[in-house]
Amino acid sequence: MKRKVLAPLIAAIMVLGIASPSFAAAGTRDISVNYSNIKLYIDLEPVVLEGANGSVVEPFISDGTTYLPLRAVSEALGLEVAWEGETKSVRISEVNAEAEETAGADTVSDNFEPFIGTKTLSVTYDDITVYVNNEEIALKDASGNAVEPFISDGTTYLPLRAVAEALGLTVSWDGATRSVYVGGQPEPAAADNTAYARYAEATEEFAASGFSYAAEINGNAAITVDDETMDMKISGSIKQVNHSATDIELAADVAVNVLGQDETFKIYYKDGLMYMDAAGEKMKIAAGIDEALAAAQVSNMEIEKDAIKEQSIEGNTLKFTLDGNKLMAAVDTLLNNGLGSLALSGGGYEIGDIVCTVNLDDKGTLKNVQMVFLMNLAIEDTAVSVSYDLTVAYTRIGDVSITAPADLSSYKELEAQ
Repeated sequence: MKRKVLAPLIAAIMVLGIASPSFAAAGTRDISVNYSNIKLYIDLEPVVLEGANGSVVEPFISDGTTYLPLRAVSEALGLEVAWEGETKSVRISEVNAEAEETAGADTVSDNFEPFIGTKTLSVTYDDITVYVNNEEIALKDASGNAVEPFISDGTTYLPLRAVAEALGLTVSWDGATRSVYVGGQPEPAAADNTAYARYAEATEEFAASGFSYAAEINGNAAITVDDETMDMKISGSIKQVNHSATDIELAADVAVNVLGQDETFKIYYKDGLMYMDAAGEKMKIAAGIDEALAAAQVSNMEIEKDAIKEQSIEGNTLKFTLDGNKLMAAVDTLLNNGLGSLALSGGGYEIGDIVCTVNLDDKGTLKNVQMVFLMNLAIEDTAVSVSYDLTVAYTRIGDVSITAPADLSSYKELEAQ
């Protein structure tokens, strides 16, 4: 399909996704949007969108719908865009064949770093009408419901799928690569019906949510030193919100039972500080984002494809046997954060196969993940055997909020060791 034919379509951009946006009344409101490095292809050619100042414009997702800016895409296609303030109309028209040939895919600068995370935008709905080549376009979603353009910071955003279907043009979404295809479509890949493929599809929701989630955790551990075994139970909740790649907020409320004794731990992280409430003490310590994320990975350990030895599917249950030695870094994090900061100094360790069970709901969304494994390690000069059984139940993926403790000013500052 020629760019000339595609031109009218992408005058207005956006939306693919799972949830259909509802009709919004005129006015201004705040919406939460997530960025996950979405890519745009026109006739299979990658297109980099640029704003008026030459900076890269990134697509975002809101309420399950992906949005792209009208003007940036229209200019990439060699279209003319005009705004009529008096009638609140967007008018899009083709320029000419020469302009069309000069427009096209750009390349991203090596210095460009995509923003990944969540932002709050103030957007305005103002009964905007869209015309393509002087013909008014009625914007509707897949269910036939009306959808409205909105304006944010002087930029107009429109639903791509609605515009494409109105013009009989094709738009598709590749969730695995976070890509939008307009016009020419990629060859369909061979169907992958493996357990890992279903797991990967389910975890796309994490990316769409900006990797924000709430989870309940329950774990059991048996730690054997010589002939003595110590049982440990861990339970609680963890929330993680990625406001941006450099602004991450965490909250954990965890109870640990060791030899019948209960201990509770509350952790809050924001702006480079980790606040800890444990054993009657309230402390704060400077911590980087990597350290904060490591503290939360107890509830979000990923399944690496190259570590899979066996896999199977039983209804909505996915089962994996993983090579533990290929997941040492993740298990290391699990131990150091979930088992009370075991010091793995003075010796190495061996990890047996990890048995992982993933349960999905009827919509294919992650419900819970269970991991069971055995480890033999050395702490200083002592041989230790650890068996661990952890279950994570995801109570919410995306749209998670965290309330900071009201008494943060009372936490005592500790020096980093």
